[in-house]
Amino acid sequence: MKFGAVLFDLDGTLLDTIGLWIRAYLQTMHNAGVEMSTEEFLLTTYTQNRHFEDVLAHYGLDPSHGDVLRAERDALYTQLLTSEPLWIEGAEEALRTTAKMYPTGIVTGSHLHYIEAIEKQIPLRTLVPVLVTCDEVKGRNKPHPDGLLFAAQRLKISPEQCLYIGDQIFDMEAAKAAGMTSCLYWNEFTPALAGQEADMSITSLSELPSLLM
Repeated sequence: MKFGAVLFDLDGTLLDTIGLWIRAYLQTMHNAGVEMSTEEFLLTTYTQNRHFEDVLAHYGLDPSHGDVLRAERDALYTQLLTSEPLWIEGAEEALRTTAKMYPTGIVTGSHLHYIEAIEKQIPLRTLVPVLVTCDEVKGRNKPHPDGLLFAAQRLKISPEQCLYIGDQIFDMEAAKAAGMTSCLYWNEFTPALAGQEADMSITSLSELPSLLM
């Protein structure tokens, strides 16, 4: 299938950061007196893309403490981003190969300050011409299509000609809402129902070049 551009999700698709995010999030909740298992976090929070204040309220914490707890969580997470290995196996090669073949971008739910921490190890913005963070969509994170549409506009490619590759249901929903073809990358944190929302799927990024050819 021929595409005009390829867009990637970042966390869990190119970078092995979901486990790091879980560590930082659960440690922050533990420090606030709430015990969450990884399974509970994935089911109730991560795969639902829930806002932090909503999570705090759900567990009986005052949402007005959100700024303080968020700062604690972010400090833990950015420390991990600067010190732990990040690339998913085959991801760097897949990204570089794709960028030689197609206009390529990254659309992520991560904040810019996370990207800045990542770039202490990996110069993401030198690898792709377009990188859209959640700061730019002003609260309309995936499954809203805004970030994907911003990326297509900056690449000067119509959304219908774009392929979006991600690992979560909300990635697939965002692609559909944007009018893009969706490709699900299965990883250990991908919910089983995500496959129902995807136009195609892969289990290894090594499959991507042949898919694009």
